[in-house]
Amino acid sequence: MKYKNMLLEIFDDIINRYSLKYIDVAEDKAIFLSRYYALMITVRYDQVFLQYIHESSEKNKYEVYDIWNYCVSQFDEVDRRGIPTDNGIKNSLRATFMILESGLKRHFSSMLEGNKHWIQDYKNYELADKPKPLEKKTMKVIQEYLR
Repeated sequence: MKYKNMLLEIFDDIINRYSLKYIDVAEDKAIFLSRYYALMITVRYDQVFLQYIHESSEKNKYEVYDIWNYCVSQFDEVDRRGIPTDNGIKNSLRATFMILESGLKRHFSSMLEGNKHWIQDYKNYELADKPKPLEKKTMKVIQEYLR
């Protein structure tokens, strides 16, 4: 991941608190793994995408939920407090990662702990999409750790 150092710095508290492992998937993708789920962050230009991955009820199958819009819809001004407003793509991404880190800790701590009850709320969210299958390349990266 091109922004590995930035992600590790900003998400350090979440990584340690929830025993997550950082894994590079590609130049534009990174995963935070727990024993119960994975959060995949994808960066394209100046946009950030967040996906939640977990094993489905079918063995060796994984579901991928695009949760960026859902998560951001729960964030508030407290999550944006103290965020630098410098210009440039790198600074914009830093600010986005900082807001994401704050919002996940404040609004999605149970998800970070491995609870999945939030998925029902997600399914009721107006912009929710059906889960997608996990790409084979990404599956190979995480399969052993999620078991």
